[in-house]
Amino acid sequence: MQTLMKVLSQAGVYVGATITFLLAFGLFRYFSREPRSLQAYFKLYCLAFGLVMPMYAAYEFITRHMLGVTGMSSLNGPMTDAQWATPSTILAVVLALLLWAYFIAIHRRFWRLPLWKAGLLYVVAATASYQLTFWLMYAIGYGIAKALITSGMLQT
Repeated sequence: MQTLMKVLSQAGVYVGATITFLLAFGLFRYFSREPRSLQAYFKLYCLAFGLVMPMYAAYEFITRHMLGVTGMSSLNGPMTDAQWATPSTILAVVLALLLWAYFIAIHRRFWRLPLWKAGLLYVVAATASYQLTFWLMYAIGYGIAKALITSGMLQT
């Protein structure tokens, strides 16, 4: 079951990025007066992820695996008040907000929108994507686990 959860978690990252990309493109294309193509937006998205992901991965590896403290990927899990007050959590929140600000800024410039509109559209796309991805991966995981239990390959 742990292997299934690890695979679904990793797949969820890619599914979530794809859903965010498609939702953001649709929202920004609809609300922007700048007619950008899907190919141009894909290029922007790839360049942005290519810049951010190596730093994000290194940060997560160092914080979570080497130091054993809270990283940005831990922020969506349940945490106590004491955990929220730790320096590593505060740093993770600041870095997560900087990532959001970076993505909002590049979207604002690319689509030539006011900052408030770009921020609102990106937050809507990212939040909706998170919810869609969570429930999609939950349903897939539930279905696979149920099938494995029914077939006798996995015991509860």
